[in-house]
Order: sequence, then C-alpha cells, then structure tokens
Amino acid sequence: MNTLRWGILQALGLTVVAVGSAIAPTVVEAQVTSAVVRGHVLANGNPVPAGVQVIATNAETGFTKQSTTQENGSYALIGLVPGTYQLRIQGEGYQPTARAVRVSIGQVIDLDLNAMTEAATTVSDEVVVTAERLVDMRTSEVSTNISVEQIESLPQGNRNFLNFAALAPGVRINDRDTEKTFQAGALTANAVNVYIDGVSYKNQVINGGVVGQDSSRGNPFPQNAVQEFRVITQNFKAEYEQASSAIITAKTKSGTNEFHGDTFIYYQDKSLVADDDFARPGEPKAQYERKQYGLSFGGPIIRDKLHFFVAYEGNDQDRAERVTLGNPAAQPIFGQYEGSFVQPFREDLFFGKLDFQPSYNQTMDLSFSLREESDIKDFSGQNSYEAANDIKNTVRTLKFGHTYDAESFTNEATLLYMKYEWHPTPVNYDLIGREYVGIIRIGGGSTKQNIGQEVWTFKDDVTFTEFDWLGGHSVKTGLRISKVDYEVEKYQVSNPIFRYRPEIGNYAFPAEAEYGTGDPDLSGKTTQYGLYVQDDWSVTPKLTLNLGVRWDYDTDLLGKDYVTPAGIRAAASQYVPDRYFTDGNDRDSPTDLFQPRLGFSFDMFDDNRTVLFGGVGRYFDRVLYNEILDERFRLQWGVRKFQFSQDGLPRNGQPTIVWNDAYLSVDGLNQLIASGVAPNPEIFLIDSKTRIPETVQASLGIRQRLGDDWLTSLTFARNRSRHGFTYIFGNRNPDGLNGPLPDEGCCAPVSGGFGNILVSSDAKQTWYNGVYVTLEKAYSEASRWGMTLAYTYSEAEETGGDLFSLDYPKVSDYPRHPTSGDERHRIVMTGIMALPWDMKLSSTLTLGSGTGYTIVDQSQGTGPGEIQYRYYTARPAKHSFLIPGVDAWGYRSLDFRLEKSFEFGGSQAFSLVGEVFNVFDYENYDPRSYNGNIPFGGGVNEAFGKPTELIEPGRRFQVGMTYSF
Repeated sequence: MNTLRWGILQALGLTVVAVGSAIAPTVVEAQVTSAVVRGHVLANGNPVPAGVQVIATNAETGFTKQSTTQENGSYALIGLVPGTYQLRIQGEGYQPTARAVRVSIGQVIDLDLNAMTEAATTVSDEVVVTAERLVDMRTSEVSTNISVEQIESLPQGNRNFLNFAALAPGVRINDRDTEKTFQAGALTANAVNVYIDGVSYKNQVINGGVVGQDSSRGNPFPQNAVQEFRVITQNFKAEYEQASSAIITAKTKSGTNEFHGDTFIYYQDKSLVADDDFARPGEPKAQYERKQYGLSFGGPIIRDKLHFFVAYEGNDQDRAERVTLGNPAAQPIFGQYEGSFVQPFREDLFFGKLDFQPSYNQTMDLSFSLREESDIKDFSGQNSYEAANDIKNTVRTLKFGHTYDAESFTNEATLLYMKYEWHPTPVNYDLIGREYVGIIRIGGGSTKQNIGQEVWTFKDDVTFTEFDWLGGHSVKTGLRISKVDYEVEKYQVSNPIFRYRPEIGNYAFPAEAEYGTGDPDLSGKTTQYGLYVQDDWSVTPKLTLNLGVRWDYDTDLLGKDYVTPAGIRAAASQYVPDRYFTDGNDRDSPTDLFQPRLGFSFDMFDDNRTVLFGGVGRYFDRVLYNEILDERFRLQWGVRKFQFSQDGLPRNGQPTIVWNDAYLSVDGLNQLIASGVAPNPEIFLIDSKTRIPETVQASLGIRQRLGDDWLTSLTFARNRSRHGFTYIFGNRNPDGLNGPLPDEGCCAPVSGGFGNILVSSDAKQTWYNGVYVTLEKAYSEASRWGMTLAYTYSEAEETGGDLFSLDYPKVSDYPRHPTSGDERHRIVMTGIMALPWDMKLSSTLTLGSGTGYTIVDQSQGTGPGEIQYRYYTARPAKHSFLIPGVDAWGYRSLDFRLEKSFEFGGSQAFSLVGEVFNVFDYENYDPRSYNGNIPFGGGVNEAFGKPTELIEPGRRFQVGMTYSF
C-alpha cells in the first residue's frame, strides 16, 4: 500500500513539474473567496485571434478585471469578487459588446462570448438591469452556495450565518444554546474550518472547529457584513488546509460607488416563547429577553477606485436561572441564596474594510474585525449565583491583501493576523467556595483559565495563464507560513472549594477541601508551512481533471521539547513501552504529510446540462493543542485534596487532618501543602509515534439542469478517517503488557504514590457513507420566488470514545458503533416568495430522524467486563409530519418569516418583520438528556428512554424592524 501511495505522489509530482516548466502560463481554479469566468471569444462561430480584450467591470464598485484572448480565442477572468459584472469585448475589427452576468463565491464558470465584427449591424451597448446568474456545472466538489437573498430573507433566530450551512447536504448544525457549531460526515466539529475573506478561523487550541463557538451563545461574525458563502462538504481542492470534513468560505461586503447603509433591531422575550415542557406545574415563565441590533454603512472615497464598508452588530440576552435548595429545611440559614437570577449575555461584533484599485491590474484590501462577548453563567439548581463564571470571548482579525494581474500570471499575496482569547473567570474569585452537600454551593467559582492563540500568516498564491499540452492546463500554486503562539494558563481549583457533609460533623466543619497550586502556564509556539499545486486539466471539451497535491509541516505537533521526568519514567516503565517516554529528541514532527487530491467532471452531452463528477482526496488535520497538555499540566499544577476530621483518625483508609478554622483560607491550605499533606497526580503520557488524524474522502455524483432555472444533483459520499487522538488507561495493560498485579476494578496500582496512568492512542477510526439529493431554483427578481431542497441519508460509525476511551482496555476493543451525530435521514427545505404589496414570505423546514443515545446495560453486573455499553444505538421516538401514520422524524421544525417593506424617497425602505420558529410547537429533545440506564439484575428503570431537556424551546416568535438607504 505504501508503494502504491508513493507511486501516486510521484506521478502527481511529475505532472506538476511538467506543468510548471511550461511557458505561457489562465485558471480554472478559483481563489478561496472569489470566482473565475473563462471560455472562448467567438465571431461568427470561429475563435477570434489573439489580442482581443475581455473586460469585466463590477456594476457596483467600478473595479475591473481584464483578460486578453490567446491564439485559440480563449480568455480567463481570475479573482472576480462575487457580484454582478458587465463583460465587455474590445478589439480591432470588433464592435464593443457587453453582457451582464452574476457570479458567486468559489465558482469556475465556462462561458463563451460572441464578438460582433465592425461590418455587422450595430447593437445596443446599454447596461442590462437584470444580470444572468451563472451556474457552475463542472465543479468536482460537493458544494452548496448560500446567496445574499437567502442570508437576508430566510428565517434566522440568532443571526449566526453559519446556521445556513444546514442547507448543504451532509452538514448538521448544533442547535444547543451554548454550542454554536457545525459538523459533517462522521467527524466532530473539530474537523471543520471556516475562512472569511481568506482568514482562517480554525480553532487549534480547544473544541469547536471555529474559534469562540464551542461554549458560546454568540456568533463568529456580523451577519450584516457577510455577502455570501460556500459550503464544501466533499473533495475540496489542495489550496484548503487544516480540515478533514467540511469547509466554509465566506466573502464580506464592500463599499460601492453609491452610499448605502442599513440598520435593524430584532426582539424576543418570554411572552413570545412557548412554555417549557419540563417546567414545574404552575411555575411562572423564567425571565427572558433578547435584543439583536446593528447597522452597516459603505460608499466611495474615490469613485471606481477606493471604497469603505463598516458594520456593527450587538446581541444582548437576559435569561433567568433558578437556584433551589436541595433541602427546604435549610431555608432559614441559606434562604437568601434561593431565587431566580438573571444570566446576562452581551456580544459586540465590529467589521471594517477598505477596497482599493490603484490601476486596472492591481487591487488591495485592508480589513479588521473584532468580537467581544461576556456570558455570566454556571449557576442553577444547587449552584448559587455567587459561584457564577464570566465567560469572556474575544476574537480579533486583521487582513491585508494585494492582487497583481500580469499577462502570464495572477499573484495574490495576503498577510493575516488573528488573535483569539477565551477567559472563563469566576465573578467572585475572592470568595472561598463552600459546598454544603445536598443543600447549596456558595462562594466564588473555583477555576479560571486563559486560553487562546495568536496567528500571523503569510500566504502567496500564483495562478498561471492557460497553456496547451494534451489539452488545456490551468495551474495554481501557493505557499502558507503561519507563526502560531498558543496562550494557555489553567488555574484549576485555584480558588479552594470546601465541602461540608451531613454524615461528617453534620455540616459543622468541612469534611474535605480541594485546592490547586503550581505553575499554570502551558503556553507554546509553533511554525506551520503549507505548499500546494493544483492543475485543472481540460483533457477534452467534455472531461476535466483536477489534479492537486498538498504538503503541510508543523514544527511542533506533540510538544517536541518535553522531557519525561525520571520519577515518571521509573513509575510507569513497568507498564508502558519506551515510546511513551522522551528525552526531548523523540517527537519529531512528520514530514510525510502529502495529500494528493483528484477530481473530475464529465459533461456527458457537451451542453453544460448533464455532468458526471467525483473525486478522491487525502486530508490531514492536527491534534488540538489542549489535548496534549495534561502530560505537563498534571506535573506543573496539582489539585490537592484534604480530608478533615475532629479527631485526626483515618477515614476510608485515608489520613485526615484535625480541623482548624484557620484552614478556611488560601493561606491556611498553603500551610498544609508545605507540611506535605497532598497526593501525587495521575500520569499522562503521549506516544512519541503518534500519527496525525487523517481522512480519505471519495465522492461520485451527477448534476442535472432542468430547464433554465432548476438544478438537481445526486451524490454518493464515502469518508474513512483514522488516527483519531484519545487516551486509555496505561496501567490497564495496553499493548498486551502485564503489570505486577492483576487488574482490580480498573487498574493496577502505580508505585511512587501516583494515580492511574493514562496514555495516548491514535487508534480511533470513523466510517461514513452518505447519499445526497439536492434540488434548487434560485430566487431572482424576474421569477420572484426560489426554493432549495437537501436530503441526506447517512451512516456514521466509529470506534473508541471521545478524548478519553476508558470503557475498554484498548480502542480496538470497542465495538464499531454509531457516532453521536449519526442521523440516518435529514431534510432541509427552504422557500422565498415575493408577494403583492411589497411583502416577502420565506420558510425553512427541517426534519431529522434523530441522533442516538447510549444504553448502559448493568443487568449482568457493574464490574469490569460486566457493563455493556451500546453507544448511540437507542433512538428517540419518531413522529409524523403532515402525513398521519408515517412516523419517521425525531426532530421537526417549520419556520416562517414575513416582511413588509415601505419604500420612500426613491432609495429608502423601512420594513417590519415577523418570524415564527417551530410553528407547530414540536417537542425536540436533546439526545444527550435521554436516560439509557438498565439497572443491575434487570430491574425496571421508570425513566428509561425518557428525555429531561429540550434541544431548543418550542414555538417562539420574533419581531423586528429594518431601515435601509
């Protein structure tokens, strides 16, 4: 297999060398956030000679792109910003002619143009008001374009533009209130990447895939600054990096030759939201209010040359959480901590941009974005408001781009900066935490963290002019260099928590305490390099091959300079092989991360209507930085546990300390640490031979145009991923090794006073098979309506658990089981319709068969090998939608949006908006809240198969107003 793989790489390399050495280099490969229009200029059915100009003028900005025809009449316009263009033909002996077209992000359009000779009848050259919307039929990618009409018109509850990715087959949106992520295939959200104007928002530190999205109610970017975006779920080309499941690439709005602006506000409160199905009978609705508001403004500084655009969005949410005593008898003492308390969330999103075209062959852009949010939460139930945390989230980006068009190539140079900071901080960090078990937890939160990444990136992409060799070739090559600083500080339980138990002293003194001390700094740095070459080869007029290869290198993937302490080596060497230990020279980053990618499209009848397409590619991602830190963190920072008593006698085999009120402080516990009363930590070890997560994607499909307006497709997708990173118990005999004692309960004891040993494993695997069906009619001002339909059938399976696979001795012992995101059937359907009296109606229907939950079968016992885990095999109850008796859906939601516009002053408009989400008030339960426990001995669990939480509220309304000029 390795010989075959290397042979493929060599073949691709020879192709690249041959292409790169050819002379007269235009491109079929689109830039990440732009489009390409190419084809031939014909006169009376014959190619025009070389030297005829094709000029594309952006109808709104006046910016131009130019191309000169080759000997065969071919032309290519590279790097077109999505929008409407006038394509003009100019040349000696030909009349100036124009054609209006509209291109979308990421498209590569084949478009032949007709030139009129001077001898022909004169034709009108006036601007066409309605531009022809071009369709990219020949892409080998499985992709979905989200248009500006969809972003602006479809019902949208929280203004997170990533939610529209649900319109792409194979993509699932996480609807949970504080986890605004998306995923594709059998992989988690960590495997995706999002580009906004070419800036990667990849989270390399912690979960979520996109910076700031894993533990937030907020949005990554102001939606009123997003012009359109593209979702690529399969077979993305070699220019994309750090993703192995799906890519989103978005283009922001720009200023134009006219001053335009808009402002909006949307409102929702508890009176507009249905009752919570799990609220106590007679309990009043909890406080809730959400306001989303914003504005944008753009225009010319120098017409046709320099434009500006700025946008702002605010997101204010207030919702209540109830704190309740576990024992009402304690109300006289702790009653002041009970009640309903507001959980405020505040987010501000800014974006600013300058676009400049100093000459016809140069463009420059400079942009800045800022996201700042604060979310005070983590209190409810028996956790008092005093223990709340303020989750602070900040993302800053800066981008400068320069594009230069020469006769033989186009060069795009980009300098990018991104800084992400995530700071969960206790609101009352100066108050000692006290938990009265069974009653209430008071005092400040225990842990604060500073986690983030700072990334400087230089990218340079060169696209060469098309040349002929056994067909037409278009070559794009690029280089990426990123300097990444990981900023991580973990103050785990740095504010002590004292626990009072009724069975020990009857709450008179704390039975135990936890307190963390040490060095919290786990920061690091790395440099990342990426190289790629992409050759789009038009073998015949019907057949196009997309041949690409990418190579990535990261100077520090696994903590290359870490040295295993001698004490750790001595304690663990009897259990684990030498490859888990390092002297600082054993963890070289892999240099063989070559990723060949092959795509094809075949126009079956050479009419751009029926196209067979497909591809296969290899994709690497990286292990999250946070996942490798425990090896150091457990040694740098220890969470000490202290047992207290009145008499100092051992309890449960553990020594105790005679309680003294002086210990109820940080200083008091520091004194105990100095006297040596503290256990040693668990041992974490990383395999020096850890392989990088890898995915092979393959797809095959057919795309069909129906008439002039309809487009449909059928695609078969298959993904295979391996080398997923996880931890298993190291003193549970990994690799068949035996410790000095047999396993008892879980693991053999470790000498030196250490806890268990956990070692890394790269044995996780996933399998994904999917069938995608799409149907689309794009909205246009001419037809005044549009619709989309995306149906997904999929099977997603895996071995192992999440970051910790501790239920079996080894990952390979896990049965192959469905993933947490495995949903066999999913339908997403949208519609937009313009109505009389300046009204517009839109809707989104989402139906899903439901994801599974885990059955924990303890009927045969609770010891090792007795508990049976059936991961995500149980499914939620199914219900019908519109068709009685056809119970197929575990998730159902139908949303509507109605907008009424009032136009005045020639170019101004005021609109009233009403939206309703989940109009039928369906109960959509959170699959993680289902009870899947089967008790010991086969006893009856009355709660089995029942949920305890909704994934989102039921029916809810939202009202809004907009003004634009």
